Amino acid sequence: MKTNEIQVSICVIYRDEERNLERFLASILPLGAEMIFVDTGSRDRSREILLDHGIESHFFAWNDDFSAARNFSLKLAGKAYILVLDVDEEITAEDYDRLLKIAAASYAQGFFLDLINFSDDYREPGWHSSGQLPERFQRVAAGFSVSSMVRFFVNRPEIRFSGRIHEMVVQSLRENSLPIAATPIPIYHYGWTLTGRSASEIEAKKKVYRELHLSEWRSSGEPQAAYYYLVAIDDEREKIREALRMTGLFPGRAVFWEQLAMTAANLREWPRALAYAEKGLARHCGNEVLLAVKAVSLNETARPEAALSLLEKLLAVNPGHPVYILEKIKALLLARRRREALKTAENLPPNFPADLRRIVTGLIGTGIVT
Repeated sequence: MKTNEIQVSICVIYRDEERNLERFLASILPLGAEMIFVDTGSRDRSREILLDHGIESHFFAWNDDFSAARNFSLKLAGKAYILVLDVDEEITAEDYDRLLKIAAASYAQGFFLDLINFSDDYREPGWHSSGQLPERFQRVAAGFSVSSMVRFFVNRPEIRFSGRIHEMVVQSLRENSLPIAATPIPIYHYGWTLTGRSASEIEAKKKVYRELHLSEWRSSGEPQAAYYYLVAIDDEREKIREALRMTGLFPGRAVFWEQLAMTAANLREWPRALAYAEKGLARHCGNEVLLAVKAVSLNETARPEAALSLLEKLLAVNPGHPVYILEKIKALLLARRRREALKTAENLPPNFPADLRRIVTGLIGTGIVT
């Protein structure tokens, strides 16, 4: 099949996105795809903005079920392939063309794409410096994490989303024995970085998500639902209890061991964090998050040489990660290798976070780690 023979419907659900629609439309209208917009209850000018661009949106009565809204949009799609996007996302024209070429040469019915989640929170699992991204995206946030999901697939009635929140189509593809291919194609997810939402709006949205996560976990019992429910728990002690339960229910899922070890570290219970990290690594050898918790815990329990060995490995695969650099300086000072610590501190990356830079200055000034 030739690339120009592939016809695509881009399906979008939205609500109150007037602050982001112009940017989104500027990125997708040049792609020449069919546009399917479904409004789930906007009270701002979103629909008017779409009309200004000649786009008629469809209405779906919100029922606390993202899959239901997504599947409504899929039914409206008239082209052979479907690309699912949100208004706070972007696919570049170059990557879109690459995706069509991959699809044209493949028998796959669904395609995994890499969701590049922008974030300034360097403590998030799997966080990488934005210096690894194309230059135009390096200014969006200090860094990003990556999650892989099927967002591009053949328009077939049996391919549908499931899950009330964090909805996915991959299960329907697998249930129908339809082939899925991995691709290196990125979708850039701005998330909270460019939404213009106030702190109160963000918290209100997160509260809704927390309630949906709990409801989905209680009704489905699926590991994905369990993970999102776990992440949404605010109380660290409760999270420890639930994470322990999840590692027992789903021992083969690394994310539950990650949450368990990280929560113990957040509570500064270092022997416990170290034990959880090591138990997780026994099942998930090489897991970056667990290795990072182990390295920090080794530092905090006065074993800097062992920590250094791990930190060098972590920096080899995730160069520029500010936490790894900070912990390396701590370990060098604890190991009485002050000259190396000074050299590392003198060569901090330009985008090294200001709060950690102050900690480094304090550590180098005293020569000790408290």
